[in-house]
Amino acid sequence: PWMPFHKKMLFMISKIQCKYQNIVFYAIDADFFKNLCTRFEVDQIPTVIIRSETKELKRVVGITLTSAFKKIFYDILNK
Repeated sequence: PWMPFHKKMLFMISKIQCKYQNIVFYAIDADFFKNLCTRFEVDQIPTVIIRSETKELKRVVGITLTSAFKKIFYDILNK
């Protein structure tokens, strides 16, 4: 939460969340939830993991443009 680009990513994801209201989004503090980072093999920040209930569908590491995120969600939801 203390990094400026993290705040930008959260803002971008919140905009996408408004469009895809049937998807649940979680943002975690990697310093506080180290066990989750280990479990999901997160070793770079920011990391966005898009999952179904049973598997990982896509992993995005690093700062990503809103347009790229929109395309990723569009591609996943339209398969």
